[in-house]
This record gives sequence, structure tokens and C-alpha cells, in this order.
Amino acid sequence: MLTRLIQRQIPLDSKVMFSLKTGKEISGILVEIGRDHVTVEKNGNQATIMVEMIGAWEILKDEPVTPGERAARVEPPTSGEQVYAQYRSRSEEIAQTPVNNFSIRLYSEEEFQEIENPYAAYAEGGVVGEPEMFY
Repeated sequence: MLTRLIQRQIPLDSKVMFSLKTGKEISGILVEIGRDHVTVEKNGNQATIMVEMIGAWEILKDEPVTPGERAARVEPPTSGEQVYAQYRSRSEEIAQTPVNNFSIRLYSEEEFQEIENPYAAYAEGGVVGEPEMFY
């Protein structure tokens, strides 16, 4: 599978250029490798590429981005993400919900407040291992 090959050959935070089967090229910092996609970031913008569209790639810089370089790319405290749910049905078809914008606010460590879990005392479940528990 192409995704596994990309995972083995391109470390996260590497500067990479993907050549698409359409003839276009997309370059940036590799920030995510999903089951069927990769995401690169360039100039604060992200592009998600379906793996099936990738024809070739080239790592533009041998060593991964340093933590300082990555910190310099961090978005402002409030950012938005596009999210969706995706799953594979019993018939091996892939279903996906519509894409929605999801606003995220990241607080500093000093602002962290632990929330007590009122159900913690009851969270002593067993292993889900019997075939009848699945459908």
C-alpha cells in the first residue's frame, strides 16, 4: 500500500514535494499521514492530498524540521479545522460525512483546568472479546 511506503520513506516534519498524477506539484512540510491521505503545510496553509493522486515525491531537505522551526509555524491560539467522519462498511465501501468547520481554542499549560470524571468509579468494564458483542 502506498501509504505504508510514504510512512517508511518520509518522516513527519520533512520538507517534501509531491508530484500528482495530474501533473501538478504540491510542496510543504509533511504534518500528517492518514490511511488514505497526506497533509502538507506551507506558509500557514494546509493541503490534504489523497494518496491515490500521488505519482511521486521528493524530500527537499534531508533532516526533519527542528522544534524551533515547527514552533515558528504554530497557528494563533484560535484556529479552525475542517473535520469529517469516515468509515468502511461491511461491503468495504467507504462512507464519509459532510465536511464541517470546527473551531479550536488552544490554551496555555498554565490555564489548564482538570475536569473531574463523575463516572470514573464505574469505569471498570471488562474486555470486549465475545463475537456476539460485534455485528
